[in-house]
Amino acid sequence: MDESMEKTSENTRILISYVSLKGDLCGSSVNDGPAVGIATQLVVNGMPPGKVFLIWETNYLRTNKKGDAEWRHLKESIHNVLPNAEVVKLPIDLTDEDASDFDKAFPTLATVFAKIINDSDDEVFVNVSSGTHAVQTILFLLAMRESNARIVHFVHDLERKEPRCLVTPVQNARKEFRQIEEREAEDKAEKASQEDATVEKDLAAKIINVAKYTLDPILLLGETGTGKTRCAELIAEGLGIPKQKFVAVNCATLGDIASSQLFGHVEGAFTGASKEHIGFIQEANDGLLFLDEIGTLELKVQGMLLKVLDNGKFRKVGAEVDEESHFVLVCGTNENLEANCAKELFRRDLYERIRTWTFPLKPVRERLNEIGDLVEEFLRDFNAEIHSSKRISTTAKVKISSTAKKFIREHIEKLDLTGNLRTIRGLVRRLATHALMEAAGLGKCEISMEQVKAEFKEMEKLKSEQTNHNGRKTTNGSTSTTNQTTVERDEIIDSIVREAMGEKYNNTPPIKRCQLNYVVKLVFDGIGDSEIEKMLFDYLDKERRPQALKKFFNRFGPGISLSRIRDDIGKHLAQKPDCNAYRDLNTTPRRGMAPSAQARQTLRMNLEKVPLGN
Repeated sequence: MDESMEKTSENTRILISYVSLKGDLCGSSVNDGPAVGIATQLVVNGMPPGKVFLIWETNYLRTNKKGDAEWRHLKESIHNVLPNAEVVKLPIDLTDEDASDFDKAFPTLATVFAKIINDSDDEVFVNVSSGTHAVQTILFLLAMRESNARIVHFVHDLERKEPRCLVTPVQNARKEFRQIEEREAEDKAEKASQEDATVEKDLAAKIINVAKYTLDPILLLGETGTGKTRCAELIAEGLGIPKQKFVAVNCATLGDIASSQLFGHVEGAFTGASKEHIGFIQEANDGLLFLDEIGTLELKVQGMLLKVLDNGKFRKVGAEVDEESHFVLVCGTNENLEANCAKELFRRDLYERIRTWTFPLKPVRERLNEIGDLVEEFLRDFNAEIHSSKRISTTAKVKISSTAKKFIREHIEKLDLTGNLRTIRGLVRRLATHALMEAAGLGKCEISMEQVKAEFKEMEKLKSEQTNHNGRKTTNGSTSTTNQTTVERDEIIDSIVREAMGEKYNNTPPIKRCQLNYVVKLVFDGIGDSEIEKMLFDYLDKERRPQALKKFFNRFGPGISLSRIRDDIGKHLAQKPDCNAYRDLNTTPRRGMAPSAQARQTLRMNLEKVPLGN
């Protein structure tokens, strides 16, 4: 490096300036150039630099015979202002064309800048007034990275007709940039929440704003169909996370392979693991991971997840070393995790870890004032899907009349809204399809009032039939004790399964426990031993061998058998003689004694309404 140096001063301030043809080297006006002008102003402000680094284009030195003379002239001008300063020339190999190309100029200037700074704590002034626009931008960005840097620029005051220097601390610039970014993020979040009606507007903006400033997980609570997945998508959009880095997982579908699916596995980790598998945790690195129905994860997998949240490290199934993954975690559930912790179905430490930011999502029945917006949202989605479909050829756009939309809004409470957003979505898609069918995919496609009334009439009929199936009506019009019966029966069955399995209960996945639950329900229903054994052998796909049946029960705990289950039911009945679940029975079920056919049918209908599992 060709350098000209003066004796080093004790002053540790540094000035960095780029030398360009139309700046510091401009004939007789050299003394008015940025480098000299800034040095002068820094002296006036009581901040004289002890070193001045001048980044000089070698191309100019080679092609201009006056290059050396101008260098000496500029150096002398700086020494007139800073007599004790060390002046260093840093040649760089950039052509005029390269200096205007950001991609070409950046690595060259970044290398020189790093050599000057070199982890120094010296106060650094960076002149961003010289060079091409690309060079000025690069110097500005490089200065922004350094906590001890200040941006200085040289302006000509047209009123005073004299040059002056403005010094801006980088911290101030960073603060201004943060404020701009915050405003843009708020505008983006507000726009996203306004454009997407599936999530409450105010709530969506609030969650996104929290996600921007926290490293803790976010827990979304809500019934099925309240928009938890869409809310997680909005969070990812608000944080600027690309779609390919948004990983959504329904934990209820993972089953026995949850650990492999979430954390991945190495080749040969278990039978069938023919190659390495990347899990969802690793896939979500630097992105967002949405774990829906997190309450269905096994306790062992919950512990593995807790480790990732604590230190960002995980280990693939069968691996010997840890790997790292850092992501935004959003969890969703429609269960009462607090109650599950009390029942030891969910780890208390994991629950406390993910509940820091908890947001409940309202069901549709509490968002009736937004029904019109939801209808429009789902109608837009329908039109977009239809137009992008290769199977359905139509250019028609389905609309809905204002009167039809008003009717939906005013009468929606009459429908069964247990599906929440899915119910509204299904309603809108059926109405839109009918409109397309009537118009044959051509011309005007508008959902009419007649179509809406006909659809509501059909849905109310289905709701009525469902009500009659789920609960009998007494002569005075009151509902029977079916729901109470179901709850009491489930409590007894759960108690029997817990007692039979003992310590294995909490370590056995719910998907496996439901098999034993179902066997207990069959016994509860009065089904005979031989019939149950036949059903089990058909399930096991084995011949009727006692050891096969014993092996099946041993999976859940020692000493479990049909006779024990039947005896346990009898014990519980003795403790609860007025139990509604047995109101239709003339006697307590005992081994070899089945209840009446009518009672069996009643209990079986009740069992059909209860899903397998706990």
